[in-house]
Amino acid sequence: MLGLLGGNDYEITADPEDADVVIVNTCGFIEPAKEESIETILEASRLKERGRCKAVVVTGCLSTRYEKELKQEMSGDADLILTLREERDIVRHVDQLLGRTR
Repeated sequence: MLGLLGGNDYEITADPEDADVVIVNTCGFIEPAKEESIETILEASRLKERGRCKAVVVTGCLSTRYEKELKQEMSGDADLILTLREERDIVRHVDQLLGRTR
C-alpha cells in the first residue's frame, strides 16, 4: 500500500498527527492484537476530530475477518473499511475520500 500511494504522489509520514489520511493496518487473529487494532482505530478517529486528518481507513486481517461487524460498529470512526482483496485499489479509495481526480 505504501508503494502504491507513494508512487501516486502521496507523501508518506510516520507521524499520524501530520497525515491527511490515517491508514490502520489491523490484525485479527489473536485477542490482544484485535484489541490493539480497535484502540488504534479509535485513536485515529480522535485525530480526525482534532483537525488535520480528513479520513481514517481500516484494512488488514481484522477488517477482512470481521468486515460486517466493523462496518456496523465503527462506521463513525472509520471512513472506509477495506478487506485484504481491496487493498490493491487503495489509491482509488484514498483519491475518492479526498475528492481527488486523476
